[in-house]
Amino acid sequence: MLLTHLHAGTLGFITLSIVAGAFLMYTEGRTVPERAAATTRNLGFALAGSVMLYIVAFVSTQGILRPLAGTLVFIAVAWLFVWIIGRMRGHALTIAQLGVFLAFVSLVLGAIFGILLGIFVSEGEIPGLPEEAGTRIGEAHPGTMVIGYL
Repeated sequence: MLLTHLHAGTLGFITLSIVAGAFLMYTEGRTVPERAAATTRNLGFALAGSVMLYIVAFVSTQGILRPLAGTLVFIAVAWLFVWIIGRMRGHALTIAQLGVFLAFVSLVLGAIFGILLGIFVSEGEIPGLPEEAGTRIGEAHPGTMVIGYL
């Protein structure tokens, strides 16, 4: 239950708040065509919806559903990361925008480690990797997630 609280808080409150800030930071002072605004709204809904599914999977199971739901969140986060890169092109970045970009680099890496850790925990191994790799991934996941938020 403690890990559910941790993941719900970091994904639910912190990540979604940072996403809202990123939306504002990367569109401020720019004309945003309606199609781009619709894409941004859809991205926000996809991220919020996948986070809710992930929290339900995390609280209700200890099996493979956790990394599967985590993969849905990862897809939404990767989509957001691509969106940020698209907004960066052709514009001078502020320090805050650079910081958010680097936080998302860390978030993407941490999410990959988290999915692999979920597979390791649920299956006892990560297919194709030695057992020690699962342990090392387990050690890398929290650090890569926390770095971006700090």
